[in-house]
Amino acid sequence: MNSLNKKPTVIFIIKKWLKKRIDEGSRDVYSYEIETILPEYGKIFWDQIHNPSTYSRAWRAFKISNEIKDIDLKAIKADNTKGTETKWILITGT
Repeated sequence: MNSLNKKPTVIFIIKKWLKKRIDEGSRDVYSYEIETILPEYGKIFWDQIHNPSTYSRAWRAFKISNEIKDIDLKAIKADNTKGTETKWILITGT
């Protein structure tokens, strides 16, 4: 990550994961992805193991923070579907 070999934070991993998804054309995030795919991404790409609830807590904090601007997001909006899974839409400037 840097010359001091600091471990990436959970928020850093979330930002990188979201940026990767946006670059791939995906603008939707589902709650099951936060609990399954994101922890696996952190483990594989960043050699960091965190449990799903750690990612969920960090996701809740990240969605409402100014840090979304770090990856060129304007907003993260909940989609008002009636399904059991929550879906968020990533609002970008492009």
